[in-house]
Amino acid sequence: MKKNLLKLCLLLLPALTALYAFGDKENKLPPRSEKAVAFFAEDAALLLSEAQKLQALVSEKNVATAKVNEQIKRTRVAYKRTQLITAYFYPATEQMLNGPPIPEADEEEGTQLVRTPDGLQHIAELADGDSVSGENLEELRLSCRRFTATCFRLPQLAQSAKFDDWQLMEALRLEVIRIYTLGLTGFDAPDYEAALADAKAAAESIKKYAALFLGEVKMKDRKLEKNTRQAIDAFVKGIDTNSGEDEFNRLSFIRTKANPLSQQLTRVALLLNLKPAISTTALRFEAATPFEKDAFDPWFYARYTKAEYKRREAAELGRILFFEPLLSGDGIRSCASCHRPEQFFTDGIARSTAFTGNGTVLRNAPTLWNAALQPLYFYDARVPSLEDQARLVVANSIELHGDIQAASSLLMQSSEYAQLFRTAFGGTEDTVISPRSIFIAIAAYQRTLLAGNAPFYQYMRGETKAISAEAINGFNIFTGKAACATCHFLPYFSGSVPPFYAKGEVEIIGVPAGTDTLKATIDSDQGRYSVNGMELHRHAFKTPGLSQVAHTAPYMHNGVYTTLDEVIDFYNRGGGTGLGIAPVNQTLPEDKLALTPKEKADLIAFLHTLTDTTAKAEAPLRLPAFGNTRYDSRKPGGLY
Repeated sequence: MKKNLLKLCLLLLPALTALYAFGDKENKLPPRSEKAVAFFAEDAALLLSEAQKLQALVSEKNVATAKVNEQIKRTRVAYKRTQLITAYFYPATEQMLNGPPIPEADEEEGTQLVRTPDGLQHIAELADGDSVSGENLEELRLSCRRFTATCFRLPQLAQSAKFDDWQLMEALRLEVIRIYTLGLTGFDAPDYEAALADAKAAAESIKKYAALFLGEVKMKDRKLEKNTRQAIDAFVKGIDTNSGEDEFNRLSFIRTKANPLSQQLTRVALLLNLKPAISTTALRFEAATPFEKDAFDPWFYARYTKAEYKRREAAELGRILFFEPLLSGDGIRSCASCHRPEQFFTDGIARSTAFTGNGTVLRNAPTLWNAALQPLYFYDARVPSLEDQARLVVANSIELHGDIQAASSLLMQSSEYAQLFRTAFGGTEDTVISPRSIFIAIAAYQRTLLAGNAPFYQYMRGETKAISAEAINGFNIFTGKAACATCHFLPYFSGSVPPFYAKGEVEIIGVPAGTDTLKATIDSDQGRYSVNGMELHRHAFKTPGLSQVAHTAPYMHNGVYTTLDEVIDFYNRGGGTGLGIAPVNQTLPEDKLALTPKEKADLIAFLHTLTDTTAKAEAPLRLPAFGNTRYDSRKPGGLY
């Protein structure tokens, strides 16, 4: 029955294409969209065929595990041929096809649902090993049936598909990024060999869909058309499926193959004026690659996005407020008490001193460099914007313990402050000093704290002597053997998931309470669980960014480790599992990394290349006056 249905789908494909080509003119798709739909329909039919073969194999009485794993690889390659379209246009379907092999929380609209593992990653995990039997076999069969059912949806989606030119171009550009940030790092592939085969198939799909634009490009700019074809060919050939894991230089591939292709596709998009109708990613349309100094728009994540708030004056007002102790309950402490510019916006201790001076706050003070390029804030990921983050810090009884309404009234007594707010927010309701305008300004300042000129980024932009050979090897370990990049995503090595960078992740790694590796105990902090009460998120914490990481010790949410060597040793042991303290829901792979002393040293050398010494931030020389001795004697940043 299923084989007959597949044959029917394949037979209908030419008819569907003909329908698009010769149907009613009012319903006819534009030529480029028509061809793209035909490509997608063809790839969808192939994927369905491979999925059915896989389902047939696992349904046999005596399952031949070796044959199953070979078919899984073929099915993955077929899936990757559809990924450019499914990941962009049908993300919910893509999640079912290739979601992570662990349970995931769906907290949208407060539903607190837990999605069970599904798709190819889960299937590959179930079939891993010499043989599969018992409950694993039953789950494998069930997962394959669900996967095949999902694959049946794709030809149906193709029947009603319509892809605008700007969408296709954006999907192409994002697919390049997806290949090296998720595919080649092992994020969505069970092993290195599969990752290369997957990436090759995805790269070939880029070649196919990009060709739809190159005819028009040739008429307008023959040199650009030629260079783009060459860049595509080099990108595809650069994924050598015969190379060993230690031989494939990921950094060289990104810099010499992926970045040039991204640059050419950006030029094509600009030439054809294919700017997105809506902003779907934090990556700026004009950015040639994600490694450019201003490639990302920090305002993509803003709670309030009026154009007036993007002015330099709003950020300058925010800088003053960041160092303003009058926002705190005692008029002494400020944001800069725990986030000090001279210490890369940390305070250098495990946990900051509490408001009362007795005890500490709950968690370590993270750096604010590039914090604006993240969609979640606080270690427990409890707010989605810098405006909300500032609001909660001011109100927190053990942090600033402030009364923001009272502070707003107090600031209104300063004519200097009144003028600063009028200048920053001229023409809007926020010219009046209020809690809202205060938090908007502080957030605007934090959005200027961008560190995109570290040696690593200079190297990625063509300065080949910016980093050492040891650091290059360290990057390849970071994105390969050590699997760091499966949580710390390129280019800013945070939990912002590429290529849209609109979603943040939390992970459970089993951080200990102390450094004793023989009698370790897990830290008592419940993390995200304390926010949503979901057992799945007990001990879950936001993945921090690694900008300036060589200078932001101590590390982890509790500041347990004082050196990068200690951090790497923790991961090298397999996280909490390696220490014998892992919670049952640890998301960090429990396998020991087996890093050699040289590999550890090279990894640290790479992490040092993420230090941007050109990024500067200073306290204001003075704070706005009140004409009142009591207030005018206060110092920027307050006391600590």
